[in-house]
Amino acid sequence: MKAVEKLNGQKIETDRYSKGTYLSISFGNLITEFFLVAFGSRVFDFYENEIGLDSKWISGAIILYALWNMFNDPLVGYISDKPRSWWTKYGKRRPWILGAIIPIGISLVLIFAVPPFDPEQGAIWITLWLLVTSIIYDTCFSIFGTNFVGFLPEKFRSDKERRRQATVGIMFSTVGLVLGTTLPSILGDYNNQLTWLLGAGITSIVGIGFGLLMWWGTIEPPEMARRTEHCVEEVIMTKEEECCEKKNPIFSTLKIAFKDNNYVIYLVLIVCYQCLTLMMVGSIPYLNRFLITINGVQQPVKEYLIFLPAVVIGLCSIPLVNWLTRKFRSRRMIVVGGIIIIFAGISFLFISNYIVVMGFVALMALGQITFGLQLQPILSDVMDELVAKVGKRQEGFIVGVRTFFARFGIIIQAITFWAIHELTGFTPGAETQDALASLGLRFQLALVPTVIMAIGIILFWKYYDIDAKKKVQIRSELFKKHL
Repeated sequence: MKAVEKLNGQKIETDRYSKGTYLSISFGNLITEFFLVAFGSRVFDFYENEIGLDSKWISGAIILYALWNMFNDPLVGYISDKPRSWWTKYGKRRPWILGAIIPIGISLVLIFAVPPFDPEQGAIWITLWLLVTSIIYDTCFSIFGTNFVGFLPEKFRSDKERRRQATVGIMFSTVGLVLGTTLPSILGDYNNQLTWLLGAGITSIVGIGFGLLMWWGTIEPPEMARRTEHCVEEVIMTKEEECCEKKNPIFSTLKIAFKDNNYVIYLVLIVCYQCLTLMMVGSIPYLNRFLITINGVQQPVKEYLIFLPAVVIGLCSIPLVNWLTRKFRSRRMIVVGGIIIIFAGISFLFISNYIVVMGFVALMALGQITFGLQLQPILSDVMDELVAKVGKRQEGFIVGVRTFFARFGIIIQAITFWAIHELTGFTPGAETQDALASLGLRFQLALVPTVIMAIGIILFWKYYDIDAKKKVQIRSELFKKHL
């Protein structure tokens, strides 16, 4: 069936998808958060408190891995955008998306399968293990993530389709976030390395299972297949790997992208949001180990219990947030979500009581839902504007550049954790920390990430300018260029 959308009086046909299609493709949102959080929330804590590796070695490995990640993602995007003869048979993005799922799961397990080296005498070997396995994991994840994010605006072309996918996607992302944070901890016991390896194995099996459910949703619709076939025909006719018109070199595309105000502001917001997410998620094990109190006594609990109210509040709030988004638009709602996140995040400077922590985690979930529901529609609008300027579809490369800058968040997280732990005298593996070290943990959990997030929200509100009128102009231009 076809849905009809009007742009400047012209009727444009867009494919209308079944509920099953939206559910299937949204498992991509789920496993994106699932694997990212399973890695981000556990690795620093695992290597510092379970393995006993000094934080400077961990930070060094993570920074080197992030540098690889920064250059790896644009390269993956550029390669996946180049027209191939097999596109017409298998699809442009589908083989990359489905083919990367099992390797992601296997490589995640390898990160936690640390050889039994002494953490002091064999620190260099443990660090190399962390670095190499993280690079393997990231390469597999980049192949999946770059093509999945690039696939969404290519398949879902109208505002209604994009909002609907974003709504289902944020529900699945919430489930993935909670499962990725809590599933390893259900099996894991502090000071028992083997249980965390077992948890990583179970996590990987579950993630692979979710990923394979994307099979139906990644099928390309007829109009997308026609655009793909047109690109391949052009390659055959010109005997060059070009799409539709004169080839745009990689640096020409970058030049156009960085002159686009909205793309640059979006990149700034993503970097700030990644910093907040990585620092807060990475600090959850430290919050539970050293800061949570029950009846005034410092006492860790099973981490999944902290998130139970957040799951309920987050999922129940989606219909309301979706309705408000239709009324007030994504530009306003993403700022509202950011403000809620900042307010909830800064509270962790002061709170310790288990019940109060659960309440503010639930409030944080409301902010994450409000913010996250807007990210994909805003990215799609930004990418449409860039495609109209560049004159060809290069979503994979554009997403790769976005990921390049988002990886600055990993570097900032690693440096922040190392600096705070060194300056405050944090003791790895201890049952408790002194007052200064505990204050440092609150800084890495609450103060630093919320300040960075506030900067991103302010800049976005001031400079982002794609409104309803401009969106119509962009879509009309894409229609004229058959893009």
